[in-house]
Order: sequence, then C-alpha cells, then structure tokens
Amino acid sequence: MNTSPIVFAMINYARVLHEAQSPQAADWPSHFVDRCGEWCLYLETELEALSEDLVDSYQNEAQRQLDRDYQLSLPPKHCLVDAWHHLYMTLISNKCISRDIYRYLLSTYTFMKGNKTARENLTMDLTNLAGMAATDNVLDEMEKLLAEEVNNNGDTRQGG
Repeated sequence: MNTSPIVFAMINYARVLHEAQSPQAADWPSHFVDRCGEWCLYLETELEALSEDLVDSYQNEAQRQLDRDYQLSLPPKHCLVDAWHHLYMTLISNKCISRDIYRYLLSTYTFMKGNKTARENLTMDLTNLAGMAATDNVLDEMEKLLAEEVNNNGDTRQGG
C-alpha cells in the first residue's frame, strides 16, 4: 500500500511529538528542531487546503498505521493544524531538554497561525505552562493531604 505524503507527515509528527515528551529530546540538535518545524509547516499548510472529509480519512489511515506499527495515538485535529506551535509547547514543557535547545526554542518562537508577535506567543504560553504547573502542584498537595487523612482515619478506627 502506497502511503499518502500527508499520512506519512501525520505519522512522523506523532512520533516526533511522542519523543519530544521524553528524555531523548535532550539530545536533539537545533537543526533537527528546524527540520521538524518544516514538517509541521507542511502539515499545517496541507491540512488547511483539504476538505474536512479528506482530513478525517487521512487521520483514520494515519491512526491505523500508528496503532499497527508504533502503538501511538495521533494528536487531535486542533493540534495537527497548529503542529509547529504544539511541538514547541511540548518541548518547552519537557524538563529534560538542554539549555541550548531551550534557548533555541525561545529565540525561534514564531508560528504560522495567529497574529501575535513571537514575544506575545511566548509570554502567553509560558504563563499557561506556569499555571498548569502550579495547578499540578496544588493537586499533588491535596492528594497527599487526602492520603494522610485516610491513613490517619484508618489508624484511629483500627485502634479504637
């Protein structure tokens, strides 16, 4: 079976995005990030030009191949049509990336979508990431407190 270039791009994007969340991204050179950005722009541009039905068909084919060959999920359509931005957000939120890659991402933080400046996009995204991290920290603390309360209540019932 001959795979369509857009399906191939979706599969590659899913694989790159998966690796971008892992410690392996720490070793990525900046020219690889550039190449990934080019794939993202291709994906965004092609998806914008296709009908919804054709996009759905390509997504289904890409997901079948991802299931079969990699056991990965294809990102949702809203991520695919903003692929470059989503990739950068994923990399910036990865605690394992090197300082060099982090600096490189910050210096090249410009995307095809939207009418905001690179600085406005970056500020908004870093603010959102900080908010998500703060929320995660609060939820972690609440979970610990609830676990302690359950343990303490269990000890009281057993002793009494």
